[in-house]
Amino acid sequence: MCVSCVAMLACSSVNAQELDEETQKLLSMSLEDIVNMQVTSVSKRSEKYREAAAAIYVINKEDIRRSGATQIPELLRMVPGMQVAKVGTSRWAVSARGFNSQFVNKLLVLIDGRSVYTPIFSGVYWDAQDVLLEDVERIEVIRGPGATLWGANAVNGVINIITKNAEDAQGSMVTAGVGKQEKAFVGARTGFQIDEEVYAKTYGKFFVRGGGRNLSGVEQNDDWRRGQGGFRADWKKSKSKYTLQGDVYSGTADVSLVTPTLTAPYSQSIEMDEESFGGNVLFKWDQTLDNDSVTSFQAYYDVAQRNGISAGGNQDIHTLDLDFQHALTPYHGNEITWGIGYRNIHGMFDNTELAAFTPDDRYTHLYSMFLQDKITLIPDELFFTIGSKLEHNSHTGFEVQPSARASYLIDEKQTLWAGVSRAVRTPNLFQDDGELAAVGTPVGFVKQVGRRGSDSEELIAYEAGYRIQPRSDVMFDIAVFYNDYTKLANNVTLLTTPVQVTVGNSGSAQVYGSEVAVNWEVTDYWELAGSYSYINIKPDKTFETIVTTDVRTPKQQLNVRSYLDLPYDLELTNLVYYVDEIVNGTVDSYIRFDTNLTWEASDGVELSLIGQNLFDDYNDEFVANFGEIAYENGRTIFGKVRIDF
Repeated sequence: MCVSCVAMLACSSVNAQELDEETQKLLSMSLEDIVNMQVTSVSKRSEKYREAAAAIYVINKEDIRRSGATQIPELLRMVPGMQVAKVGTSRWAVSARGFNSQFVNKLLVLIDGRSVYTPIFSGVYWDAQDVLLEDVERIEVIRGPGATLWGANAVNGVINIITKNAEDAQGSMVTAGVGKQEKAFVGARTGFQIDEEVYAKTYGKFFVRGGGRNLSGVEQNDDWRRGQGGFRADWKKSKSKYTLQGDVYSGTADVSLVTPTLTAPYSQSIEMDEESFGGNVLFKWDQTLDNDSVTSFQAYYDVAQRNGISAGGNQDIHTLDLDFQHALTPYHGNEITWGIGYRNIHGMFDNTELAAFTPDDRYTHLYSMFLQDKITLIPDELFFTIGSKLEHNSHTGFEVQPSARASYLIDEKQTLWAGVSRAVRTPNLFQDDGELAAVGTPVGFVKQVGRRGSDSEELIAYEAGYRIQPRSDVMFDIAVFYNDYTKLANNVTLLTTPVQVTVGNSGSAQVYGSEVAVNWEVTDYWELAGSYSYINIKPDKTFETIVTTDVRTPKQQLNVRSYLDLPYDLELTNLVYYVDEIVNGTVDSYIRFDTNLTWEASDGVELSLIGQNLFDDYNDEFVANFGEIAYENGRTIFGKVRIDF
């Protein structure tokens, strides 16, 4: 691959003896650190990565720093089994193990334990989810169901974005940049100590990003402007730990809409502003009891407001979430975790000709409890985990989501794991009682109408994996899966005037595939990493809906990343991504090449020159949703400075 060629050429010019001790630092965590690092997303309690009985991938803070990415979805490109496609300046389609769509509805995303799910389409508005990337500790990504612990809609995967504790973010940091498309951005964070055990931090960021052109090559106004700020405080008292944090944001994106007309060419493009704004506050309390068990309580309140095309008008969503968890070890060899939760969502809508909800002021409730037991069958060698989530929601009533998993630590260098799970995706408001007008025709229009009594989509997932470290400097992580979906949402078309599309649940599909991740520490100053993914989706019948696409997923994906330390405090990072064509032929295969050259100009000062998508002037990665215009993504070059003090 090109990334390897560039790295080898650079490496051949470096004499290791000329590198001082500071330059010879490792590019990221050693493989030994990776094998033994603690992750929390698989079991909702800390466990070693090598013991985890799930397909998990961790993006650490060094990966984030060296990637040059400015948005969370761009970081997810490096994760095996993830499908990431940019639809426009402010819009992405992000999924795990298939069914990709801008309104993907089978992926759960968390930021510091706060779900950023929207009840409108059971997914994520990525333009409304942002963090200061320099403040992220790691991103844990689970491919496959996480419903036993995280609940409905954690069907195909869980993304858990974990930011730094305030104690680990002391001092101040400023970052800024300018360039093509990345027109301007600035971010700042300052951390300070309030008391002996009380730490706090505040941050703010703002950016302006430019647009591209549509698939016909016509320049489009696709600018995106967004600002966000927030705070976090962490403190300890005896055996208790507390966290209080919050964020506020506001953004505006220019989006174009295609609408029908009664005269040639029977359609027109209308440019509109899509606005999003909101905020959240979260409180968490962890208490270590005398028997070394741990209880935690988390509460957050989230307000998300949006108006524009994808909103179908004006949305105002208020979410209150309460969660209690208890982790204990009643006797040696049993690690029990249980918890209860409640979520209340209040949705208020200004109905328009494009979209309407009945009623337009609605409350939904979710009650949940889970129990999981990790049993040690052979100490330090064989583990069996069984558990289930029980939920009651306002759409379908009770849902049960069990799982059973096992991990076998063959030796210190090899782990074998397997699991079987049931997960559900509950109906969203569009399916339940929404009314959505789609692209019309000269003689009328098409309208999707929700159906009260819609069923949950169901998945039975079978997974297995193998991790091996054949040498101290090489590690492989392999996963295979087979997913059996039933009751998938599909269309039932009534040939009326206007044509009416009612949501049904008769779709089904079988999905299978494999994923391989590789890390190789070539030398003390050069590391290669990469992944390969294969997926095959076999729908039993067409189940595409207006807001949920069926098989718009590339069969094969490959990425290779090179992290190289050079003399004179230089770092060179190269990233190559290959993405296969979308199976229905609407998007061709493409190769994306990104690079990041960073110079540590002085202590605490970094200068970076970043290029993205350098192989093509423009390329398209996905198709537009109903009525929207898809954009080609252009070559991007920008400079960035970071100052720590």
